[in-house]
Parts: sequence; structure tokens; C-alpha cells
Amino acid sequence: MSIPLAAVFGTAAFLSQSPKYTSSALLQLSSTDNSLVFDGDGEDSEFELFQGTQRELVKSRLVMTAALRDPTLSDSRVVREEEFPVEWMLENIKVDTPKQTEIMTISTSEIDPEEAIELVNSVVDAFLVQVVNRERSTRQARLDSIERVFDEKDAELRRKRRDLKSLAERLGTSDSEVLSIAQQFLMQELGDVRSQLISIQLRKWTAQATLRSLDAMDLQTEHTTEKDEEVPLDEVQAALLNDPIYVELMRDRLNAFRLQSEAESAMKETGKTSTFHELRGFVDSELESRKQQIQDELKELAPLRRSQQEFRTRQEREQERSRIAAEVEVLDQLENQLQTQADTLKKEFGSIGNQSVDIEMMRREISQLDEVLGVIAQQREQLRVELRSRPRVEVLQRAEEAEPSGSMKRVALAGMGSLAGLIIPLGLCIGFDLLQNRVNSAASLGQKTGIRLLSSIPLVPIRSIGGKNRRSKRSLFWQHRLSESMKRLASRINNSLPSNRGQMLIVTSANRNEGRTTVSTQLATALAKSGRNVLLVDADFRKPAIHRVYGVPQSPGLSEVFRGEVEAHTVVHKTEQDRLQALTVGAPCETTLQILAQDKLSSHLKEIRTLADIVVVDGGPVLSAADMECVSPHVDGVVIVARRDVSRVGDIQVAIDHLRMAETHVCGAVVVEPLKSDAKPGKHADLGTSPGRRHVDTSRREAPA
Repeated sequence: MSIPLAAVFGTAAFLSQSPKYTSSALLQLSSTDNSLVFDGDGEDSEFELFQGTQRELVKSRLVMTAALRDPTLSDSRVVREEEFPVEWMLENIKVDTPKQTEIMTISTSEIDPEEAIELVNSVVDAFLVQVVNRERSTRQARLDSIERVFDEKDAELRRKRRDLKSLAERLGTSDSEVLSIAQQFLMQELGDVRSQLISIQLRKWTAQATLRSLDAMDLQTEHTTEKDEEVPLDEVQAALLNDPIYVELMRDRLNAFRLQSEAESAMKETGKTSTFHELRGFVDSELESRKQQIQDELKELAPLRRSQQEFRTRQEREQERSRIAAEVEVLDQLENQLQTQADTLKKEFGSIGNQSVDIEMMRREISQLDEVLGVIAQQREQLRVELRSRPRVEVLQRAEEAEPSGSMKRVALAGMGSLAGLIIPLGLCIGFDLLQNRVNSAASLGQKTGIRLLSSIPLVPIRSIGGKNRRSKRSLFWQHRLSESMKRLASRINNSLPSNRGQMLIVTSANRNEGRTTVSTQLATALAKSGRNVLLVDADFRKPAIHRVYGVPQSPGLSEVFRGEVEAHTVVHKTEQDRLQALTVGAPCETTLQILAQDKLSSHLKEIRTLADIVVVDGGPVLSAADMECVSPHVDGVVIVARRDVSRVGDIQVAIDHLRMAETHVCGAVVVEPLKSDAKPGKHADLGTSPGRRHVDTSRREAPA
């Protein structure tokens, strides 16, 4: 199929390409700006950027739409026949910019050579109008904007210079150093005034404190009460020294003491006592009496002296208070004058400082504006010169003639079509197989579904079992391989199920024709050969097959047992294999299918369990009907059968999920797969056929193995 398809595809591809004509126009892209005065940069990286930008602008929708508006293209095939002419232009107009050149080529291919020329020239004209000339218009608009900005900045500069001049006239100078010196003088004078002000304030505060002290002393004197007090000793001593009587007595006492001393020294020799001792005692008593008299006089005169002292003290305080009050008044006047002077100096200092800052700021702003105006003026002049220079993109040659092209392309397309005709069928087959996600091997089934792999059974040719050469070495080899694989499966089933009587196992599959009946019959035979009594039950109510395999009547059977018409042990058939019996499906009807969904099913299955050690049930496919979901919860295990390259992994996974949702124990999977040594696989036999039967009916049989 691939060869005819390749020929058809190649011929169609060759004939689908009509001969075309190519028309081209040449444009020059200068690597540098074509300025009259200013030199361009000319760096390769910048030119490559410019070159790529122009190439993409030619291929833009702006240029293509403008080209289609050209009146010369009103009758062209592109405008008349293409549903989306802009998209066609974007796809078929080619723009090339060879490296290390200043050339740009705009070309297209068309059946009509005149139309190809018109298309290229329309694109060139649209590019010049929409891009190249627009860039020149953009420069002119930029120049106009720069002119407006220059005029605004120039007017602002003139205004600031006038403000600076008026401020300098008001200050008398515009020199910042002179203003700084004047500000220093004001600062020094302000410091002196503040020092004097602080001194005056300190003296004022001291005088006010003295006034408050005098007031407190007057208040204390008024509240002091008169009381008897002792005359001070020094005052008494002073009064005694000023009293002539007391002085005379003291003189007499001294004379008596002198005379007594002389008399005692004279009488010492005679042993007599002097009479001057009594005279001295008399003088002492007179002195003491005079002293007491003076003290009494001083005590009587104490209130008078105190009042006189207080009067003198009050007069002195009044004089001091008047003096201090006058001093405070003078200090207040001096403080006000100094404060006024300090405020005036501070205001002058601040005014000079602010105006100095204003002058400096104005000078900086004027300097910055001068620099900005210089830059703007330079750009303005540069743009004026550039507008007189030739454009950076120029047309060297317009499209004038078209040359035939595309012959090699037709041959290449024909070859590609032929190759596609060879590859597509193979790709479709591979893609279909991948989409089906079929079982590729026994190991892959376990990896993809997570189910336990019990065994793999060979797919044996029919001639090896039912043909004339079934006794040949090759047939015996296949029979031996089949027998060994079934022995392994039976051994694993025996080990996974309890040894007590009445164990029930269902053999099922996801869909039909996957080898389910083959595995169930061969497994029952292998279990019987292992020495256990086996009952093979056909539970496929849609397409039964056990009665054909063993050549026994289909009815009565399992359906009649479920309906209660017969006892199970009365419809069991013996087979040629020892210890193996078969229970056919019977005659199914709607009543039988309804019983599967009722509670009576469990009691019927318990009766069937009593007929053998192991009951192997050939169940229907899980996904074709709901029969297995009704029966599986009442059995001890389920074996899933899959056929290599036939069964789909997704269906098997869904079937396993259905069984597990029905709380059924899935023992594992059995994979039926062909052997690689079978070089000519033709029809295959159903290995469920009894070894003694020569004629095998395969018309409605499950997938053979």
C-alpha cells in the first residue's frame, strides 16, 4: 500500500506546483548615518541592529497593508482571490539582507511575471512612504519640538537673570563673598549684644532676688513676738567697763589685793593674820552687787534698744529697696533696648543669609539653564544639518523584470510527497497501536496495572494438537510447553487457595476473544491431574462454549439450577479426564439473569461448592455485562486472562477496579502470548479441547492458545 500511495503523493505534489516567476528590487542600507557634518558611529553591532529593524519593518502589517492600497494592485490575483491578502503578502514577500553587505533584497514569486513586478514595487513604495519618509518626518517633528523647548528655556533664563539683577541692586552687591563678610560682622555684633543682654538679665535677676529677700525679712520682723531674754555677756562687760563706780571698785579691789599681799609677806615672819583679807571680801561683794545692778538696768532698757535697732534696720532696708528698685527699672530699660537691637541684628543677619542663598541658587539655576540651552542648541543645529542629508535607505534598482524559478522546488516537493506516502501508513499503524495501549508482554502487564502475574501460556498452532502431525516432534514440543505452563499455573492456584473442599475460582477477562475459555479448561484439566476433584462450570450466559469443548448437551445446566428446576448434582457431566466434571450453562433466560442480582445466588453457589474440591468457573467478560460483578463476591478468587497484542491495558485496569469495588479477591493474571519460534503462525487450536477429540469446532470459540 505504501508504494502506490508514495507514487500518488509524489505526482500530486509535482503537479500542484505551477511554474512561477521571481521579481526582485534592490535597496541600499548605509552602515552609518549619511550626515553632512557629523560622523556616524559605524559599529557592526549597531548596523546589524539597524539592518534587522529595517528587514522586520518591510515584513510588517503596516507596510503590507499600505502596499495593497496601491491602485496598480486593484486587479491583481492576490486582491481578487486571496481571502486574507495581508497574510498572503506576509508569507510570500521575501526580504533578504546578506551579511557583510549594505544590500537589502525584496522579492516574490508569482505565476504572472507582471503581477510579481507590481507586488514588489508596491511593497518598496509603501516601505519608503511608511518607514523611510516617516522617519524624516519624525526628525522634522523632533526639530520643531526642540525649537519650542529652546524658546521656553531661553525665556526662563532671561527672567532669572532679571531677578538676579534686581536682588543685587537691593542688596548693593551681588558678590557672595562681600555678603558673607557683612554677615560675619552682623554675627559678631549680634554676639556682643547678646552677651550684654545676658549680663543685664543676670543683674536684674540678682536685684529682684534681693528685693524678695528684703520683703521676707520685713515679714519675719513683723511676726516676731517680744519675750524676756538675757542681756548678752559682751553687752554687760561693755556697760561695766563704761561704769565709773564699777571701775573705781575694781581699782580699790586691786589696791586691797596688793596691800594684802604685802601685809601677808610682812606678817609671815610674825605669824599674825592680815586685816586686808576682810577688806578684799567687802570690795568683791560691792563689785558683784554693782554688776547685778547694771544687768538689771540693761534688761529694763532692752525693749527700747530693740525698737531703736529695728527702726534703724527698717530704714536701712527701705533705702536698700529704693536703690534696688531704681536699679531694676534701669536694667529693664537696658534689657528692652538690647533685645530690640538683637532682634534687629538677627533679622538683618537672616535677610542677608537668605538673600545670599537666593543669589547662589539663582546663579546655579542660570548656569544649569546655560548648559541645557547649549545641549539643546547643539541638537537643534545637528537636526537642521541632518534634514539636509540624503536618507540612510535608498532604492538602487526597482523591480523591472521577472525570472522563472521553482523547478527544483517542484522536484523536491515531489520527492517529499513520495517519502510521505511511504511513511504515513507505517506511522498510522504505529500510532494506532500506541493509542490502543495493548499488552506487549507479561512483564509489562504487571508493571502497568500492578497485578500479580501468575503465568504465561503459549499460543499453540492448531496443527500441533488437532492436525495430522500432532505426534510430530514439533507438535509434541508445543504440547509439552503448554502442559508445563498449565502445571505452574495449577500449582500457584493450589498454593493460593485453602486446601479444604469447596473452593471456587472464576476465570474471566476484560473483553471477549482473549483466551478465557482456553485457560479455564486447561486449568481445570491440570488441577484434576494434580489429584483434586474439579468441577468446571460454564457461567457465560451470553456466549457459552464448555458444552462444545466437551461435546455434552448445553441444557439442562447452571441456569436451571439457579431457577430451582433441577438439583446441581443431577446435571453434572463426566469428561474423559479423571476427577474432572463439567456443568454447562443450560438455557439462559431473563429469570436467570434476575437471580444473579438476588440473595438466592449465594445458596445456589454453596450447593455447587459441595460437588468438588475446586470449582473452576468459566465466567463472562467483566466489561461486556454485569454478570461477573454479581457472581464474583461469592467466590474465593478471580484470575484475569489477557492476550498479548489483543488485550488493552486500560480495559484490564477498569475490569480489575470493577472486581475490587465488588470486594472480590483478584489472585492474579494469566497472559496468552505467541512463541517467537513459531515461524508460520496460522490458525490456532483451542487447547481446551479434550485430547481424545479429533474434530474441533472453532466457530464460536474464545481466543485460542
